[in-house]
Amino acid sequence: MADDGQNNPAIRVPPPLIYLLPLILGLVLDRRSHVPFLPRRVGRIIGWPMVGGGVLLAGWFRQTMREADAPVRTDKPVPRLTT
Repeated sequence: MADDGQNNPAIRVPPPLIYLLPLILGLVLDRRSHVPFLPRRVGRIIGWPMVGGGVLLAGWFRQTMREADAPVRTDKPVPRLTT
């Protein structure tokens, strides 16, 4: 890999948009041929805690990155490894 002096990962598409295409594709496929694998009530009982856990995990991530004074944006250089 050639070192061209670039101090960022050179990601052209932000990570949230990388996940958007499979999400939209899944929603379109679900509309065309819906195949239920869980009853609606069970899906909601399982789903809402998972959504809440995801929100808490995202908040913890942002707080950790802020405490480390590291940028969350992927086009900015990272000053150090944050674990």
